[in-house]
Amino acid sequence: MTAAARIPALVAAQLLVVLVGVPGSGKSTFARRVIADAEAASPGASWQRVSQDVLGSRKRCISVAERALRAGDHLLIDRCNFDVSQRAHWLNLRGSADTHRIAIFHEVPRPEALRRVLERPPHEGNVDSKSMSEDKLRSIVARMQSDLRPPQLEEGFDEIHVCRSDEPETADFARRRLAALLAEADVQADARAGESDSDVR
Repeated sequence: MTAAARIPALVAAQLLVVLVGVPGSGKSTFARRVIADAEAASPGASWQRVSQDVLGSRKRCISVAERALRAGDHLLIDRCNFDVSQRAHWLNLRGSADTHRIAIFHEVPRPEALRRVLERPPHEGNVDSKSMSEDKLRSIVARMQSDLRPPQLEEGFDEIHVCRSDEPETADFARRRLAALLAEADVQADARAGESDSDVR
């Protein structure tokens, strides 16, 4: 599977993107590129990247995410999100019912994921060779890979895209799709703002 989708009548005014994958699968790199794409196309684009590596706890991530939804921002959840219960935290956020929900599954073989975490520079989550022994990194990648369950539409996602490490074009497609959804969501947000102004008058 490269992509799966429901076909909603209209894309919501906010996007909720849940990244899925083991350490070393490319989630944070993908997130940074999506945000850079958006800012290049529309300076000041309102993406909020929520990373437990940065914020320190899931509770704080949930708080920041709900605050971002209230502010009208689009959300990128940058965690491993390796199974249904992990992903449910984001699908059940207050305010998330009105979002267009997308899962981006980063599929990478275990040897490649391990190679990446061993070779990458110091990482914000400290899952790197400067912070941990090779044995510890091997254990983390193996455990995450074993626990990993690909996302399904039945969980509540509107779309799922798979980015395969040996097929770079799959990540390019997912980024282009998010850019298109962002443009459509912004149109919806502008339309709703216009309706609100008309109601006030």
